[in-house]
Amino acid sequence: MASGSMLLVNNVAQSDQIFLKGAILLSDLFRLEPLMLSNINEILQMDADTAIKNSLVYLNPFNICPLLLAAGTDETDEFKDQSFEMYNSWENKHASIELLKIPHKNHYSILDAVTENSSSLQSAIFRLMNIDG
Repeated sequence: MASGSMLLVNNVAQSDQIFLKGAILLSDLFRLEPLMLSNINEILQMDADTAIKNSLVYLNPFNICPLLLAAGTDETDEFKDQSFEMYNSWENKHASIELLKIPHKNHYSILDAVTENSSSLQSAIFRLMNIDG
């Protein structure tokens, strides 16, 4: 799980104190079990209980700040599936959640859409920040 997701876990899903006004998660992992099957788990030594306990998709939000999820259309299937799974898991638990599919972007290029004038991602971020784009 990326550091952004870990911050979200600590501030949205596990804390009843409101620190965030909104959160943006780009091309992220929300369910950690697949990491157990990769070579990175040789270092992490993560078991199934730890993976589930730290997977955002399984948690319930305490802090209901607006949440923006975005995945590129050129992502691997796993990144796309995890974004859709996160959205489906939280859409009835969360007051404001949005899922964007960013055309022609992947895990590495999705940040480019933040700076592309009038991109759907930039527009959604500006809406979240209450800024006219």
